This record gives sequence, C-alpha cells and structure tokens, in this order.
Amino acid sequence: GEFLPYRKAIPQQVSTTVRVRTRDLISAVERASLVINDRLKSPLICTFADGQIHVSCTTPLGSASDVISAGMEGKEEEMGFNSRFLLDALKNAETDEVKIELNGPLSPMKVLPADGESFLFLVLPVRLKK
Repeated sequence: GEFLPYRKAIPQQVSTTVRVRTRDLISAVERASLVINDRLKSPLICTFADGQIHVSCTTPLGSASDVISAGMEGKEEEMGFNSRFLLDALKNAETDEVKIELNGPLSPMKVLPADGESFLFLVLPVRLKK
C-alpha cells in the first residue's frame, strides 16, 4: 500500500524562527509543568518575543513561569501546548541547539536541528481561551 501523504501536514510557511539551547528549553518546560498533573490538563503557554521564550502555566494548584533567552527572527507569537508532547519532541532532539519554526498560534510548531535535517518534530498547538 501507499504511505499516507504526511508531507502535506508539515507547514511550509514560516513567520517566526527561534534558535534555542535544547537543554535550557527542556528545563524551562519541566519547571513550568510542575503545576500540571493528569487531572489538571492546562496548556503550557509559550510566548516568543523580544529574544526570549516565556513559558508559563496556571492551574488550580498554582502558577509557574520561566523565561529563557533565544535567538529570534520574525513576529512575536503566543501559543499553547500539551507540555508532555513538547517535552517528548525536545528530549528526542539529538542536538545541543534546536531551531523552532512557527506560523501562527494554530499552526504546528516545527522543531528542527539548528543545522542540518537529521530530524523534524511537529508539536500541535492547543487553542488558548482568551
């Protein structure tokens, strides 16, 4: 049989490109995720602006946030993610630095190596309530 046309699911347009140290982003996501458990599935909110990634989460247990520096080109974005899916992508990245490509708050985040094409992870966003 034929394999499903997965390339159609990969966003081609990019409005924001972010380069960040993988370990720094993993640590920030883990710290902000401390208030999330299986019953409290609040989204992890990532704001990409001013050369920084602001990672935050608010649940009935409390609030947590962290800020890390990153190289950034393009417009500012705010997106919500399931923290577990984002951590899975980052922990399986085989490089010290990753490139993140964004195209709006409802388009999947692409996680790529900073140099080369050895992997590509798509992390689907969660719609944020405004």
